[in-house]
Amino acid sequence: MIYLIQTIYHITETNSPFRLLKIGYTEDKNKQARYCQYKLHNPLFEVLYEIPNATEDDERKVHNHFQKYQYQGYGREWFVYNEEIIDFFKSHTTSDSLISLPDVPENKRSELTKFRKEAKRAIEYALNIKTKQDNLSFADIIKRRNEIVEDVIDHKIMSSDDLWEYIKDVFDVLPPDNENLDKSVRDEVNNFLAQFESAAYFTDKMRLLCESNLSEKAMSMILDQVPIDYKTFYVSLGPERIKANCYKKGELAKELKRQLESTTGGIIGQVILANFKVGERISVSEAKQRLKGLYALNNIQSAPKAVELTKYFEVKKTKVKSSDGTKFVDGYEILKIKEL
Repeated sequence: MIYLIQTIYHITETNSPFRLLKIGYTEDKNKQARYCQYKLHNPLFEVLYEIPNATEDDERKVHNHFQKYQYQGYGREWFVYNEEIIDFFKSHTTSDSLISLPDVPENKRSELTKFRKEAKRAIEYALNIKTKQDNLSFADIIKRRNEIVEDVIDHKIMSSDDLWEYIKDVFDVLPPDNENLDKSVRDEVNNFLAQFESAAYFTDKMRLLCESNLSEKAMSMILDQVPIDYKTFYVSLGPERIKANCYKKGELAKELKRQLESTTGGIIGQVILANFKVGERISVSEAKQRLKGLYALNNIQSAPKAVELTKYFEVKKTKVKSSDGTKFVDGYEILKIKEL
């Protein structure tokens, strides 16, 4: 669906209101969640009109149709208030009514598609890093990923420099430092990522990840730069189990589910596997505190111990920042799910 939002600002210097219109897109089923998200940074917005079942391609056509009214410097979705836009939405209430709009020039369409892919890769990289730093679950990351891409587009960010500035502000994550790697490792990483990007299908990308014989340093860098589902399967199942399932995403998902079920070890195992994730780095004290809350929530009559994680995950002892960030303390890095 396409929606038309109005926001009224007050200009102090002239003591007068200033109205902007936003023409945006979301899936019909997600509109309430989209509005709730939007309300966080624009609480006084007003939804004026909606065109149900309209597509993202329809949105681009509408943007192109009203480009002369675009609010300069803020990307493609913000427009200076104009009655012509209002009248358009009054008279176009169904997606079928948009058929007569001319197509967006191919160069604009290609530019946006290319940048959307770049934004998705960069955000996935940032979220991979935050998984380690802030204990985000993979489920949370996957749920948020597309929403964040749309937020980038909403901010009218259309260059790599501006994209990484946004990511730095939102996530406190810098771009991958490939340039400071040894030349041989840098070439490995860059060559692999070029091949990975050019591969068309999930099976081809997954096979490439498993069969490229990358060095340990290159693989570490690459796992932070490929989409999260590839990393999850790779670190949880390993190349041999992935190959045995013919690199097919559906089969790998079933295999991962079977592996989880085979290692649950009762209610404690189920709770631990559902609330601690591969890739996390967590202090012993934080693990114990999380278990304490989870045990209470699930009425588990057992003393919470951080070492319980080692029954269900392969872990590496390491030093992590304390919750207040003032020092480094004993902790675990969760490497993979154990096969029992």
